Amino acid sequence: SEYPRQVEALARQKLGKRRSSVFPVPCIEVLACRSYQEANLLHKQLTGAGLQKQSWFLFPKIKEVESFSIESSVKEAHPEVLFADVNGEPLSASKKTNQGITQRLGLLKQLDPDIYSLFTKTVSLYPRKICARDDIIDASILAITACHPEWRADGIDQHPDYSAEGHEMNMRTVKYIP
Repeated sequence: SEYPRQVEALARQKLGKRRSSVFPVPCIEVLACRSYQEANLLHKQLTGAGLQKQSWFLFPKIKEVESFSIESSVKEAHPEVLFADVNGEPLSASKKTNQGITQRLGLLKQLDPDIYSLFTKTVSLYPRKICARDDIIDASILAITACHPEWRADGIDQHPDYSAEGHEMNMRTVKYIP
């Protein structure tokens, strides 16, 4: 399959100025590598492109999903794409800033009126060195839009590619359906 994936290009296009938040998912063959250097070298050989450090740090979670027997029901989504869907356009502030946190919490409150108390409780339970505030907010938008009755999920790519294993390579986008 092609690298980077078409779905990542579509997500970047949709996000405009926030496009840098979408980075390429590594090819599956590098998941068995034991070091970043080994994975980076193999990734260059297989795709012609080096492996981004952010991708390397996701390996444990990618492997965890790959190990699920229910993998076919796991859907890929990107928090910034979902926030853009809920907002009607990409957000202006980085999720790492106080303004960005406030923007995102405001959107989440539209979906779940209890989000402020949940966010405050979660932040108090997990110090930043264990879980960053923006990671809590990202997890919140993923969880809420996955099960919210008024937001219908669709694929960002209307003609998605499929992996060698037959899994759809697509990211979820959501639309408000009252």
